[in-house]
Amino acid sequence: MKQSRHTESRCATVFGQKMQACPGCGGYNIGYDTPIQINEPVPENPTARQILGIYARSIKDGETMLQGPCCIRCRSCGHKGPALDCSGRTSEEVGQSVEAAAEMKRLWNNQTKKDGQ
Repeated sequence: MKQSRHTESRCATVFGQKMQACPGCGGYNIGYDTPIQINEPVPENPTARQILGIYARSIKDGETMLQGPCCIRCRSCGHKGPALDCSGRTSEEVGQSVEAAAEMKRLWNNQTKKDGQ
């Protein structure tokens, strides 16, 4: 059986503290989810190249407004932890905010199976 590289200790190293496993799948493949505002139409079934192009054009001016709340999301099963309202902020501001990161980690670690999703 193949060992996952997303372990509890690796997750603790990435986040700088112990993190709870995903309540959806029990894994540690988690990361921040900061949805940015896209100001152009997205094709119905975009290719990876198209997605990267849209992303690059969206962030090229440096101030990228958010399009919804931020949270920590499991990359394996898609479970989203409790959301943090970052209205009126840019992804750059949230990405540099120690307070926002601490609150998202606190929300993730204190969630129950009913939270998120």
